[in-house]
Amino acid sequence: MPKVTVILTSFNHEKYIREAIDSVLNQTFTDFELIIWDDASSDGSWEIICAYDDVRIKTYRNEQNLRGGNVNRSLKVATGEYIAIHHSDDAWELNKLEKQIDFLEANPEVGAVFTWAKIIDEQGEEIPNDYFTQENKSRWQWLQQLFTGDNRLNHPSILIRRQCYQDVGLYRYDLAQTPDAEMWSRLLLKFPIHIIQEKLTKHRLCSDNSNTSGYRIDVKIRTSNEWNIIRENFLSLTHFEDIVTIFPNLERYRNPAGFDNKFLLAMACLYECKQRNAWQLGLTWLFELLNDNARCQKIAELYAFSYADLIKLTAEFDVYRIESVSLDELQAKIENLQESNAWLESQCTAWENTAIEREQFIKDLQSSNTWLASQRTAWENTAIEREQFINDLQNTAIEQEQFINDLQNTAIEQEQEQFINDLQNTAIEQEQFINDLQNTAIEQEQFINDLQNTAIEREQFIKDLESQRSAWENIATERYTLINDLYASHSWKITRPMRFFARLIHNPKLLFVKFHK
Repeated sequence: MPKVTVILTSFNHEKYIREAIDSVLNQTFTDFELIIWDDASSDGSWEIICAYDDVRIKTYRNEQNLRGGNVNRSLKVATGEYIAIHHSDDAWELNKLEKQIDFLEANPEVGAVFTWAKIIDEQGEEIPNDYFTQENKSRWQWLQQLFTGDNRLNHPSILIRRQCYQDVGLYRYDLAQTPDAEMWSRLLLKFPIHIIQEKLTKHRLCSDNSNTSGYRIDVKIRTSNEWNIIRENFLSLTHFEDIVTIFPNLERYRNPAGFDNKFLLAMACLYECKQRNAWQLGLTWLFELLNDNARCQKIAELYAFSYADLIKLTAEFDVYRIESVSLDELQAKIENLQESNAWLESQCTAWENTAIEREQFIKDLQSSNTWLASQRTAWENTAIEREQFINDLQNTAIEQEQFINDLQNTAIEQEQEQFINDLQNTAIEQEQFINDLQNTAIEQEQFINDLQNTAIEREQFIKDLESQRSAWENIATERYTLINDLYASHSWKITRPMRFFARLIHNPKLLFVKFHK
């Protein structure tokens, strides 16, 4: 037979079941059997379980979801000397069983050993939470803690002797929220326990509170209704010393004539507990005692307690919150707070998105400003260049006009009418050329303005200028050819003045020399 039986209960945890199983199979202590009992999971949990091929695994599955009782079913087929409880959404450190076995083997008087628990989220990340980080204490102190509604013993961390279950019984079927706490109360009434102060168990806490023990209103109500079942287990205490060891304040009820355990525990419910369900149980026990003639007479003799005292207590302990707001009002407030919180979260998200958009918009504006500044600089440089180009054209026009005047004066001094006419024609043409140049300058100025709007028009303008320049060069070439032809003519009368004019063009000083003579 194996030394340890590990009982792993499974229900709809396909996301975590593999980690739970592997954390058992990879334990440093290997003498165990693993009983996996699936409660008719509707996801892929059962397929994952069946995929394992390990002789230490024994699998069972309910035909329909029974919502509990699987630990008891597993205990009936368990063969190990020690029992470890495990859940399908939790995990263990790999040396957990080894450390617990070593302690129980060395301390035969201890009934069960627990560990601290590391609280983890759905992704396996640790959540800061020390709820199960408890110091070791006597079993009486643990009982007092349980009686007052506080269970800090982590169920999937336990390793317990199978004999303990045989002595105190199995888990109760009628409890949904507190079967483990109810079991601890019966266990501690007979056996001491120990906590290994290391986080050897990983207890998963879902963010949506979907755990069986999740922080939900239905869980709180159900827990409150179940806890009195745990307190009723304390009625098995039959020695006054045991009761006052758990509740030292009850020492004031010590009487050499005897004691009534139910009366003492009723006082513990009223004065040691803050929970209203405990008050209700305490008052109920007192009603029962006063309606038992023998016990009513006994508590009157021992404690001078009568119906008048009970009537005062029933007015003092507001079990049903008569003076406080109703549950419906509290629920309405909770819903309002939840709606307000949801609205605040949506506003926070909206503002975060707006901030991101505005930050991007600012970056785009900064980029746009940089581009505009570079474009402005480029256009300013272009404007300077175009202004210089206009000045050069104006200077060229002035030089050409001066040249025409010189030609006119030369034609008058030579008294050559035809030449003068030609010069006049030339002057007219030159004047027209100047007008054209001026018009061209105006067009170029307009063109410069247009260039600021489009680079394409600027290129077209440059092409037009180049075309005009080519035309004027052709005219100049034709005129130069004409002069050469005239010069080469055999008519002396015609060619003599033309030769002189040609020489004059090449050397205007000859005109000055001739008149001087």
